[in-house]
Amino acid sequence: MAPVKILFLEDNDEDFELLRGYLRNGADARAFELHQARHQEEAIELCRGEDYYLVILDYHLGYMETDVSGIQVARQLMGLPSPPRVIMTSDNPGLAEDPDVDFLLQNNIPFLPKTEFLETRVWSFIRKIAPV
Repeated sequence: MAPVKILFLEDNDEDFELLRGYLRNGADARAFELHQARHQEEAIELCRGEDYYLVILDYHLGYMETDVSGIQVARQLMGLPSPPRVIMTSDNPGLAEDPDVDFLLQNNIPFLPKTEFLETRVWSFIRKIAPV
């Protein structure tokens, strides 16, 4: 079976490497192939050209000069012909105040706080979504 392709839209390399380490250390490590996009346009373009099963989105995209959130990126991904599954993550407590947070609920997009970026928690989320 081919590895499950995961794209992590994350502008913080430390957070990306933390997730990569978790995936490499797990029992199902060979079942996943993790890629990183650092900005919205790169993530959308990669998802148009590749078959990503799962996209993990950082809610707060700090590199952006404009105020783009992971929710807005999720909306764009949901508009693709074959939209990937999505997990939203953030270290920003302001997510609950985002007027678009209902979009996450309506589309069954789970939220994983970065404060809970623990290996067992990450694996739990991925195992619920990915076919391994």
